Amino acid sequence: MIPKDIYLIRKKRAEELYEKGDYLNAIEQFKSLLEKTKNDDDSGGYFDILFNLGKCFKALGNPQEARKYYHQGLNEVLRLNTNENIKTIQNTLQFGLMQTYIDTGNYENAQEICLSVLKSAKEIGDLSTACAANSQLALIASRLNHLTEAIERYKFSENCFTKLNDKPNLIVCKHQLGRMYEQLKDWNGAEQCYREVAELTESVGDKKGLVKISGNLALVFELSGKFQDAIEWYRQAIKIGKEIGDMVEVAEKISNLANT
Repeated sequence: MIPKDIYLIRKKRAEELYEKGDYLNAIEQFKSLLEKTKNDDDSGGYFDILFNLGKCFKALGNPQEARKYYHQGLNEVLRLNTNENIKTIQNTLQFGLMQTYIDTGNYENAQEICLSVLKSAKEIGDLSTACAANSQLALIASRLNHLTEAIERYKFSENCFTKLNDKPNLIVCKHQLGRMYEQLKDWNGAEQCYREVAELTESVGDKKGLVKISGNLALVFELSGKFQDAIEWYRQAIKIGKEIGDMVEVAEKISNLANT
């Protein structure tokens, strides 16, 4: 058994390595914590380490090894006594497992797992996980070119993330919804989504994201024949890109502007 304060310090160190992209050293740190947490009274820490190990191997492009840790957690989670804890931990591990199947194009397995997570999250009233699962189902539908289903699911998640005031996920959801409308050549729908994304992105102070969404809006206007609007949004993207020193985006938008 490891003292909680030591565990938290070492876990934070491993998480920082992961965030820096130093996955191999993060794996070493997480593995060193794995056996030390297995028999702790707070057994949730053990499953959290298994989940993080899965994340690391997924980031390394090794879905088979990632699945090993997710499955290990799912096989052992039933030893917990609290039903709600079991479902929460199961959902977390299944979510990680599901993403490895999406990454490898195994949408049938991914969809089956995701539907299970959605059902479980609704049963325990976990709206955040239900929203996230529904968004992943929308992504799967879009990959399978089931655009109508994808739009319906993204709209459902949009409403959920709005209720939760979860701006980061709401931005992602609205952006994906805009992409679906683009594929259907519904320029008005795409424009509305991207305008809302631009407002939200500005409200959270994400200037890099604002450069990208300004470029998306410009492209939608260009494709729909609204060239003056396209020019204005390309210019805005260039202006903000220069302010933050993102010269790669600036060069791309200048090229787009020249061709408009």
